[in-house]
Amino acid sequence: MIIRVVTGAVVTAAALGMMGGVAAAAPDVDSKKAFPVFCETGTLAGETLTVVSNKVVFMDDGTELRLTALRVEFGDKVKDKQFGKVQGTLTCRGGETSPEGTFTFFATLMEV
Repeated sequence: MIIRVVTGAVVTAAALGMMGGVAAAAPDVDSKKAFPVFCETGTLAGETLTVVSNKVVFMDDGTELRLTALRVEFGDKVKDKQFGKVQGTLTCRGGETSPEGTFTFFATLMEV
């Protein structure tokens, strides 16, 4: 699971640097391309975000979000990226621990 989340977060970071499209209802989490990310702390604490097609993030109520910054840590590897000139005010921090190690992330997002 951690490898999937790490891969998804890194690919999402690259893809979400572009502006999202038209807002739509949150897709079914069972979609092959969509996966949930739980916000443990930050302004979105307690929310589960759905990452879709490595391009779009939705809140449970269907609000579309765009990633503006992402910091990912996995073991001794750290990725820290910013996307665009305008930084969002919504934040989401989370992580997961498994036999492979500990993965943590901190994302800054804004509504599209």
